Amino acid sequence: MKIFTDEKNSLYKEETFKVENYCALFEYLITEHTQVTPLLHNTVYVKNDLYIPKTCKKMGADYLLDKDDFANWFLDVYEEAPVDELISIKALHATYLEKNERTMTKAHLREMTCKKFIAMIKEHMLLKKHFIDTDTWYMNKRIIKQSIWGWRMMSDDSDNDDANDDE
Repeated sequence: MKIFTDEKNSLYKEETFKVENYCALFEYLITEHTQVTPLLHNTVYVKNDLYIPKTCKKMGADYLLDKDDFANWFLDVYEEAPVDELISIKALHATYLEKNERTMTKAHLREMTCKKFIAMIKEHMLLKKHFIDTDTWYMNKRIIKQSIWGWRMMSDDSDNDDANDDE
C-alpha cells in the first residue's frame, strides 16, 4: 500500500492547465451533485439544484454585463424609467446604428439588420425581460410595435452641465 510519496505532477503547475481547468471543480459540483435517495432497498441518484445566493447571481450578472459592449452602450445612452414608458425596437435599432456608425465595420453594420437586432434583444440578459412583442396588451394598452418597457433615452442636460462646469 502506497501512502504518501514525494512525486509531483508538474502538469498541474503549468499555466495552460490552469487556464483550461480553472472552473472544472465548479462545473463538476453543479452538474454532478447528487443526493442518494433510498427507494425500497435500491439506491436512486437524483440531481439536486445547487443553491446559488442572490448576491452571487448579482455579482455574476454584473460581471457579464461589464464585459458586454452592447450593454455598456445601452446603459450609457438609456436610463431606467417608469414601467409605462416604451421604446420602439426600430427606434432603438436606428439609435444603435447611428451612435456606433464610426466604431462598427461596414460588414458588421450590414449584418446588424433589424431582425437580428430583435433576436439579440430577445436573448439579452439585461433586456429580455423588458421586451414586448407586437399585438400584445401592456398596462391596458395594445402594443402594435415591438418595444422595450421601463427605459428612456438620457437627457442631454447632464452633458451641458459638464460643459458649463469646465468654463
